[in-house]
Amino acid sequence: MPASRALIAGTAVSLAVLVAFPLVIAHVAGAAGALRPGSRAAIIVVDGVGASAMLPDGTARLALPWLQSGDTDLAVSPSGRRLAFSSARAGNRELYVADVATGVVERLTWTRGREDVEPAWSPDGSRLVWASGTESNHDLHAIRVDRKRVRRLTSGPADDREPAWSPDGRTVAFASDEQGAFDLWTVAAGGVGRALLTDAPGQARAPDWHPSGARLAFTGLVGAAADVWVVRLDGTTERLVASSGYDGRPDWSPDGRRVGFLRGRGGTLYPWSAQADGTGAVALTPRRGAQELTWERLDAELAPSRRARPPDLDQRAPRDLVVRAAGGRQFVVGFTSATDNLGLGPLWLRARRPTRSHPMLVEQLVQHDGGAVTTLRGVGVLRYERHPPHRHWHLDDFVRYELRSLDGRVVVRDRKSGFCLIDRWGFARRVRGIRPALPRFVGDCSTLQPDALRVEQGSSVGYTDRYPAFFHGQDLELTGLPAGRYLLVQTANPERRLREVDYSNNAASLLVRLSWPSGRVSAPRIQVLRTCAGSATCGPST
Repeated sequence: MPASRALIAGTAVSLAVLVAFPLVIAHVAGAAGALRPGSRAAIIVVDGVGASAMLPDGTARLALPWLQSGDTDLAVSPSGRRLAFSSARAGNRELYVADVATGVVERLTWTRGREDVEPAWSPDGSRLVWASGTESNHDLHAIRVDRKRVRRLTSGPADDREPAWSPDGRTVAFASDEQGAFDLWTVAAGGVGRALLTDAPGQARAPDWHPSGARLAFTGLVGAAADVWVVRLDGTTERLVASSGYDGRPDWSPDGRRVGFLRGRGGTLYPWSAQADGTGAVALTPRRGAQELTWERLDAELAPSRRARPPDLDQRAPRDLVVRAAGGRQFVVGFTSATDNLGLGPLWLRARRPTRSHPMLVEQLVQHDGGAVTTLRGVGVLRYERHPPHRHWHLDDFVRYELRSLDGRVVVRDRKSGFCLIDRWGFARRVRGIRPALPRFVGDCSTLQPDALRVEQGSSVGYTDRYPAFFHGQDLELTGLPAGRYLLVQTANPERRLREVDYSNNAASLLVRLSWPSGRVSAPRIQVLRTCAGSATCGPST
């Protein structure tokens, strides 16, 4: 066994790691870890679409806001009010934090040429530890969320990954290949005293502390087999969960009585749970496969409930494409957009402000069986559109229209000013099993009332928010685009701030061919090659 590698406490992260945290997520130590009344335990599954929370028995599945396709490494703060995750949404993979109270998503790190992944919260919610590095060489870093200190915990040629903070806050466990294969190591939270915890056969990955702090669960890989193991602080190990397929990525329940994990074969994994001794394993049967699992207590605004009736926005594919001149040698393509509410309840939005000088901030109200209502803050902003024919209050960025190249690069984005959501365009009859509700949102979004202090709008179950071609900005610029194939993509709730049952049906697209048969001085031609009602990537492989 090699000698333990001691690091100097207080070694700073290089200046390449710059931190930007807003005041809304800067809490003093201790207070940040306090749970609010109504928080509930939930199993959270991250898949290729985003993240969903469900009750521990696998029921009441509900999409978590803000996380998009490709976002990974979700970590919930001890208070249940903040979500840390890794994302490449700005190009390089960095860390982000979403605040439940405000809906603000803030970027935490900027590290050119390195990826920042696998964040984990300290027990008091005042710090985060994460792995930063290249494909085969990561170091661990820790940061206080008040921005007063960034500390390097490990360094060297080894690949240090998957940190987990001990319940007492004194120790960080992690996986490292310092000895060739991945084993479990520990280091003091101050960055000293690196020590080998277990030299298990094969490889040991993804440690997770039991709430008692007396043992850790981890993924043990021996040959082609992957099982869930437990290691005690004296280094002794035992197999906890095993099957003929893959069992791994364990995560203890908040009370320590059960353990969640992923099980599967052939590359498709699903969430399971078992008792703390490994017996009584049961599948939680999600609709899609899973990439990771975490079992946490969520703030009441995020936690799933059997009685909740959230909406589900289903974006229809674009249709009725029309090309026309927009003055001179400028040309645009118009199209119809329709967004159905196929959920369990209405999309109910209420915006208000104390005075005319304040922004009109939007709350979402989610109905429950029995008449209760949950108010969700930070879901959007209403703006008064003064130009005719609007002159009423619009919800910003309800649906986004884009023309993309086949590799996903956005070449044209809409300039639409927003949406007035009301029950006006009839029933969403195309889906069986949806029983339309009586129209509820029948106002006019406070037309001719720029000084309004309160506006209510929404979409009832079974109704469609429909805009025909060229109506209130239903078009995209074509001028100057080279001939070729493009994707016309429409995405409802693109920032995922509105809470829904599911986000997997929020995008729809067309594969189109653009040509200029009479040259650039005449209108181009658009031919629809393929329609994809449930995908933003309507290419040859879909």
